[in-house]
Amino acid sequence: MNKKTLRMTIPQWQGGVNPDYVFGAEMLKCLAPPSADHDSVTVAVERNFSSPLQKVDGVDGGDVLMKQMLEEWKILRDKKPAKIIVFGGDCAVTQVPFDYLSGIYGNKLGMIWLDAHPDISDANSSSHLHEMVCANLLGQNMNSPVTKVENPISPERMIYVGLIEEDLRPMDMACKRLGIRTVSPEKAIEGASEILSWINDERLEYICVH
Repeated sequence: MNKKTLRMTIPQWQGGVNPDYVFGAEMLKCLAPPSADHDSVTVAVERNFSSPLQKVDGVDGGDVLMKQMLEEWKILRDKKPAKIIVFGGDCAVTQVPFDYLSGIYGNKLGMIWLDAHPDISDANSSSHLHEMVCANLLGQNMNSPVTKVENPISPERMIYVGLIEEDLRPMDMACKRLGIRTVSPEKAIEGASEILSWINDERLEYICVH
């Protein structure tokens, strides 16, 4: 395993069906310039915004997304980084990098989902991959190559930080069904005590943050 940190720019927009995500990825990359210890790569993304997205297994742009994710896997298997910084892009850009890290660190890896939304739906309730990515990483959507992961993360090793529970929709309720720990925005402002307790309880040594 390469001890260097890999900076991956993934200007993916199809997961949210919003071309503005391309600019967001490029802007974030510029705001956080690399150091000498970082390798940097940019994943090629289809930018024909006017072409209609094909639905695959209920996911808009599923064929294009799958192609881009395969390219991410190729890069990661070639570079073998120990750490990854991702500049995206819609929320689904973390699917492959977190899956890769889970394969390396196993039960020692925890996932912090810093988001007001749970992103835990499936193709029965959404057609946008960025609304499914958390469920995918938890191994809840294994019936399609677009949503299937190789190294699922157990719900115990995940925590939501900043989730607005009163805004949850029926499509979001898997976060309750799976019993995922949640830190409200108010509690997050007070400090990191609940997050640190979760890390200690689950004996985590490595953390990925969305």
